[in-house]
Amino acid sequence: MTPHFSPSEHHARAVSQIHPSLHYDGADVTGWQNRLRRKLRKLIGDSPAQRSPLKTRTLWKRDHPLGSIEKIVFTSEPFCDVPAYVCLPKNVHPPYTFTICLQGHSTGMHNSIGGQLEDETKPLEVEGDRDFALGCMRRGLAALCIEQRSFSERRAQKQGMVSSHGCHDATVQALLLGRTMIG
Repeated sequence: MTPHFSPSEHHARAVSQIHPSLHYDGADVTGWQNRLRRKLRKLIGDSPAQRSPLKTRTLWKRDHPLGSIEKIVFTSEPFCDVPAYVCLPKNVHPPYTFTICLQGHSTGMHNSIGGQLEDETKPLEVEGDRDFALGCMRRGLAALCIEQRSFSERRAQKQGMVSSHGCHDATVQALLLGRTMIG
């Protein structure tokens, strides 16, 4: 008998045997959304008990051929500030339809506006349509580009981390606190 040591092999088998209890069956969409939101909140882990004041502040704002881009910082929870771009399309008036742009594993949110990491005002050719915010603005949509935890400006700043991948350490720390990075 071949041993099954791989966690991924175990997880793939477990996933293949799941029968999703929250699949949408075409009935009451509002009830389904409410059930799904409750389950999602439970799965992503503990969230702060109280909302923090956002304390939003502007770092810079500039015109862009597609509209305007403003770099802000807001507080999501105590000791947790988040840089973001607010991108507003030209010739569109409030209320705006917003898209939230998350870069995932990349050098950061600067890709969303097609700006260089070291100097956001200098253009950067972004491959694979990852200049999400510019795509939104071209289509008349506003975009909020959030720098995710552990990437670019929000990477771990302290030395002596266990791994060379800051997202790994932060993910494990969040799990030990009963949270997830996305939560």
